[in-house]
Amino acid sequence: MSDGTLKVFAYLLLLEDPSPPPFLCIEEPENGLYHKLLSSLATEFRNHATGLKGGSQVFLTTHPIPG
Repeated sequence: MSDGTLKVFAYLLLLEDPSPPPFLCIEEPENGLYHKLLSSLATEFRNHATGLKGGSQVFLTTHPIPG
């Protein structure tokens, strides 16, 4: 299993925590990920932060992808 796959799995587990922390800070979640997964992962973070399940405040840092 690739490092990127493990990272996505860890992020999704974190977002499904029944007692999430009040604040998530994640630096460069795109590192090591297949580029076509970025949109889906961003949607999951957005849903967690704005959902009705008592989600966390989410703070992400990233660098622009050249191209």
